[in-house]
Amino acid sequence: MATKSNKSSVFLSLTADGEVSVLKELSEASDIDCLFTTRIYDCFLTEHNVVMILEFCPDGNLEDIVNKRGPISEPEALEIAYQLARGLQFISKRKVVHRDIKPDNIFIKKDANFTIYKLGDFGFAVKKQLNQDIVGTPIFMSP
Repeated sequence: MATKSNKSSVFLSLTADGEVSVLKELSEASDIDCLFTTRIYDCFLTEHNVVMILEFCPDGNLEDIVNKRGPISEPEALEIAYQLARGLQFISKRKVVHRDIKPDNIFIKKDANFTIYKLGDFGFAVKKQLNQDIVGTPIFMSP
């Protein structure tokens, strides 16, 4: 029995398989439980989608906070930067590049005593390579 496929569906399948592979690796690593990345409980590929089961962060994201309150204070910005650096360190040790860091992808989880800022949305994440494509949200990309 012969099957038909076109280049775009093959590319989509290969891209999605690569995405699921990276997400699975982060899922296994998140069992170590990095406080500063959203936990990935599972991910799988359906016929048309990559499905991720993620940690619930009920307090929104950094973009929501900035839109509601306006600019954040310098001490708070330093705390956010520190926590994100720890999250980036965690994924970097696993040779993963996020490729879409922006306020929308920084999730918030408040505890009784403090606020945790978590790096999330690993939809563009890939394994580190020497030659990589340029991807991300243009307004947040470095020059």
